[in-house]
Amino acid sequence: MTKGWTTAVNSEVTRAELVALYGGSKYGGIEPSTSTPNVLVYSDPTEAKKHGYSFDGWSAAGDIYLYTGEGAGDQQLTDGNKSILNHVEAGRTLRLFRTTGRKLKPGGKIHYYVGEFALDTGQPFIRGECPDKTGKMRSAIVFRLKPADAVARRDGDEASTDDISPVAECDVVPVEQANAEEFAISGRKGGKGKRRETGLSGRYQAWLEAQQHDVKRLRLRPPGELRALYTDIYDVTAEELYEAKSTVNRNDIRMAVGQLLDYRRHIDVKVQQMTVLLPERPSSDLVNYIASCGMSCVYAAGKRHFDRAA
Repeated sequence: MTKGWTTAVNSEVTRAELVALYGGSKYGGIEPSTSTPNVLVYSDPTEAKKHGYSFDGWSAAGDIYLYTGEGAGDQQLTDGNKSILNHVEAGRTLRLFRTTGRKLKPGGKIHYYVGEFALDTGQPFIRGECPDKTGKMRSAIVFRLKPADAVARRDGDEASTDDISPVAECDVVPVEQANAEEFAISGRKGGKGKRRETGLSGRYQAWLEAQQHDVKRLRLRPPGELRALYTDIYDVTAEELYEAKSTVNRNDIRMAVGQLLDYRRHIDVKVQQMTVLLPERPSSDLVNYIASCGMSCVYAAGKRHFDRAA
């Protein structure tokens, strides 16, 4: 045990008690000790969700603890984040604490000491996209912490996403599963448009299923990425992949084409056709643009009918 460190693994303490023992603040997520060569790292998934992220926790294999850095907006390797990244050079040890979900009255939240950690030397951190408190998407720093000694593990401390994979993942999933795992987007700009796209996709799904087509979605996770990407519709029967947009303006159609091209790099199931799904027929020039990219265009020709643009 590091000289000056007296807290045992799995013991429960409050921030006030830790401040009294090692200095630092009662509130920050990353606190270098002012009296010992340690960096105290506090993981509080409940509080984290209020700030728009939910990465913190153990990987499925249990060998990595994902920990989101600090800072509003696109996070930078400064302040507390820098103290984690450079803890070895600074001669400090990373000490991880996690909330138990219980509180003392007074005294604040109770944390338990998970143990001593070090950054993964091969890839100490990755970037993960997540919304901030206003719903605006941002780039967060997610540290990959590895146990340096015996650590405590408690039920329910798994991360909401698995650790990164060196290869791309591609799975065919039910539409409902994809919806459940995607970000809640109602608060961010564009949320209404996304809901209209969901409504359009739902109507088209029903139309396809009425023709006895098997309709699913693709779950794609690029190598080195934490979050999965979900396509809008994958028609298993026709082997056709769709990206829906709520308007027929040029920017939205360009985005749909770009998304399909992005998905294509990671797909390992059979796709005969990539198609842009729209609420009405776009201009002839945009139909030609979609065709020039080797894609097709399907549009709503009524509440319960769809046509394919020639």
